[in-house]
Amino acid sequence: MAYLFHLAVALLVSQLTTAQWTEGPHYTSVTAGRTCRAKELTPFTLVKGYIASWMYSTSIGNLLNRITNRFPCGIRQYTSVSIKSADISEYITQTKEDFISQISYSDYSSCGYYYYGPETYCNQSLLYGLKEALLISPPGSFVLVITDGTISDANDTALLNGIYSLLEEKQSQVFFMYWDWHWPPKESQDSLLQSIASRSYGHVSSIYLYGIWEAMYGLDFFLTKPVNASVRILNINVNASGEIKETFNTTALTHLLVYTTGDVNITLTDPNGNGADIVRSLIYSPGNAYLVKHSVSGKWTLSLNCNGFISVMILGFTGSSQIGKCSDSDCHPNATCEEFGGDQECTCKNGFTGDGFQCYDVNECDDYWLTKCNGYCENTVGSYNCTCYSGLKYTEEGCVDIDECASKDLNDCHPLAVCNNYWGWYSCSCPYGYFGDGYFCEVNECQQGTPCDPNTDCIKYKGLYICLDPCSNHTVLDEPWRSLDNKHSDYYYYYDYYWYHCDYGLSGWYHFQGKTDQKIPEYCIAQQSCGTNIPIWLNGTHPKEKEGIVNRTACFNWGDCCSWNSSVSIKACPGDFYVYKLTGTPFCNSAFCVEPNLKTLNCSSLYCSHDEECRKENGVVGCYCKHSDNIYGDVHEDFPIPELTCRTSLMRLSYSKCLLEKMGMNASTVHLRDNGCQGYIEREDIQMVKIDMLPRKGFCGGQIKVNTTHFTYINTVYVSPKSDEMIQRGEIALEVSCSYARNMEVSLWTAINPIISSLNISVGGTGSYTAKMSLFQNWDYSMPFQGPEIWLSTETLIYVGVMVEEMNEPQFVLQMKDCYATPTRDSQHPVKYYIIKNNCPNVNDPTIFMEENGQSLNGRFSVQLFKLIGYDTIFLHCQISLCDTSTEICNPHCRVKSASIDDNYATQNLTLGPIHNRGAVIQPAKPPEAHISNGAAPPALTLTSILFFLVLIFVC
Repeated sequence: MAYLFHLAVALLVSQLTTAQWTEGPHYTSVTAGRTCRAKELTPFTLVKGYIASWMYSTSIGNLLNRITNRFPCGIRQYTSVSIKSADISEYITQTKEDFISQISYSDYSSCGYYYYGPETYCNQSLLYGLKEALLISPPGSFVLVITDGTISDANDTALLNGIYSLLEEKQSQVFFMYWDWHWPPKESQDSLLQSIASRSYGHVSSIYLYGIWEAMYGLDFFLTKPVNASVRILNINVNASGEIKETFNTTALTHLLVYTTGDVNITLTDPNGNGADIVRSLIYSPGNAYLVKHSVSGKWTLSLNCNGFISVMILGFTGSSQIGKCSDSDCHPNATCEEFGGDQECTCKNGFTGDGFQCYDVNECDDYWLTKCNGYCENTVGSYNCTCYSGLKYTEEGCVDIDECASKDLNDCHPLAVCNNYWGWYSCSCPYGYFGDGYFCEVNECQQGTPCDPNTDCIKYKGLYICLDPCSNHTVLDEPWRSLDNKHSDYYYYYDYYWYHCDYGLSGWYHFQGKTDQKIPEYCIAQQSCGTNIPIWLNGTHPKEKEGIVNRTACFNWGDCCSWNSSVSIKACPGDFYVYKLTGTPFCNSAFCVEPNLKTLNCSSLYCSHDEECRKENGVVGCYCKHSDNIYGDVHEDFPIPELTCRTSLMRLSYSKCLLEKMGMNASTVHLRDNGCQGYIEREDIQMVKIDMLPRKGFCGGQIKVNTTHFTYINTVYVSPKSDEMIQRGEIALEVSCSYARNMEVSLWTAINPIISSLNISVGGTGSYTAKMSLFQNWDYSMPFQGPEIWLSTETLIYVGVMVEEMNEPQFVLQMKDCYATPTRDSQHPVKYYIIKNNCPNVNDPTIFMEENGQSLNGRFSVQLFKLIGYDTIFLHCQISLCDTSTEICNPHCRVKSASIDDNYATQNLTLGPIHNRGAVIQPAKPPEAHISNGAAPPALTLTSILFFLVLIFVC
């Protein structure tokens, strides 16, 4: 459900009388018979619109509890204002409990795109509601407005002028917090909010709604300051980088309240040249709040070290007009006399609640955002203890992971083992060539040499190894669900997903056995077959008994017939059966399929495809192509015409196996220019011979032709005619090609030694894809830099492209989280210059242009090259992740401040470099020329080859 909250919050506290030791209204406390004198704090009002109450009521309740714990008599009236379109309702109470109860169970409605379209997105009368809130609020109120709706009355000049007049009259502060998850404010509306906030010494910030609990912590200081005791000193809103200094004068002030947002550090120097005593700092999501005690009048200096858009606001407090005579000895031992704002009264210390004469312990463990304890929290008198679980340690940010792999003193791994750190734990594993559990490692003779003969398998145990014949030492698998005829519909798959079987736990030698001895099929198996979602088949042929143990490739059909693969060992055993050395599948649901062994089957146990029939040939019963006198008469029925598929990650030529055989071709001989690149058979309704090509220069003997707009990949497919016992004719050759528009990925195919960084990036353990980053010379990203190193001048404009290969999951897009430069390959080097930060470009560098981020599987940005002072080389780093558009907001909205997008996907780092600096401006390199090798001319075409050529060229 899409929430659009029109207005949320303006905080309004009732008018209270200034606490005096001699006169004034007061409450009577039940504690020890003493009088609880009220201290008049900043008034508090809540304005709410279309938003679920649970999103804010708890955090507001915690905020008020923290304030009343310190000043139990300080708030006498609570007011809430509810806005629905242009309607306003009000609620006033004198008890905190009634107020929290009212806002917790108030009605709210839903509106937004999912119901009515974007034009109905909670278009609210925000200015009208704000004006009403200012009218009913006492002077000096703190008004917090939370909204994710648009402003219907943004162009009402008279209404806006009325708000400005009320701000001048009431001297109230207005803070805006908006959530731009569904419908961010337009730029003009954002400027309007900035104008209102700036006039009132307030602020506008973007928040994450589900982090509102934490955001509320920054409001404590604004609500606990004495009413009408503040002086507005300084308000800065600037977009700058580096150090900025401001000065201001103070007279007769007791405290300063400093509030900052953005990437900024502050230093305050008093008129005597001493650093300010910052007694408290609250850190929360929109910014920081600092309380500074001082009693020095004169000229102060504020130093700002900033990066990007920042806001700094300073308020001063005059204190009470009358000074009391209490001392700490008059108060409870857990209270002090002189407190915030100069009022001389007993106030309980942090961690306690009461009237100052009696103080009681507060259970901090009830408020997570106060303790940040995501472990075991134990309350103590005036404080708390946080105990983290094993593998974690407690910091200001809560329990964080301990990297046990960072030091040998923190882990028990064997000196030869590899340590892998995880959240809260670590693991140890022996490297290849060694045996053990990681805590113990020894040489694995089976992986270091060939101690056994080809007919036996080497088995390693602790302290020894043995050679065994797998034909007599194996495990029998006889599950009937592995059969090829065990298929399920999409409906069944959707509603009974977890029924599908998985071979995750296999390890060792296995013999598939059923009514007949069974084997793994040598052709592609359709998905949702053999009792599993992702069936596994053998991309190769089974060995003969005399060959001993051989290695083959097992393919996983996950959208593509061989979208994943692993190695298996096979041995043909006496008695016409096979044994397989298998390891567990890397993911579920995936399992090995089986079919009857041809040597032991009959027609009743065969599963022939649509273009086959069961018969006996050369004494063997099997599935063979149907007989047909007319090769082309039924080509569209049983024998479809060839098809060439052109994708950026794959070229595939597919044609009917039976059609080839009817044309006198041997389907098992199909290969590319490189004889090692052979075709395979995919069998479902019909048998198809397929051969895959990567459209890359040099792949399987392929060539690349280049022009100004396209790259064309060219290869030749060869197939041999069937031979009889007397003669053998030459191969038939067919040239195939695919053209691709020039883009980042395609341009890298033709480059000689391009400057590139790559890594494998995974998605939830279901798939692994290649991510690449490269440097380009031109605006259309079609000319990558080439060579072992890059030498450029600081005047050069470089184009950086990041890309991920085509994925099976179309909902994922690429996010460039942080991209920055360092002087070394170490991505954690302390010297960093950010180009992209939190998904958005560095606004302080006008040469940066981010063209694409979080929109597709490509990311692109350009920047003028620079030199890090003191260094002659730079390395570029990009931290990337894949974002699921079906569950996350992936496209950052970069306006004045950097966007922050929460997600659940870990980032991985790509690194390019070194880029060397030189004085001269280099000239862009010419586009690489095509290199086409001249192979031997194909043999003369026979009648059969002409027919074959005509059928294939018909498609191309």
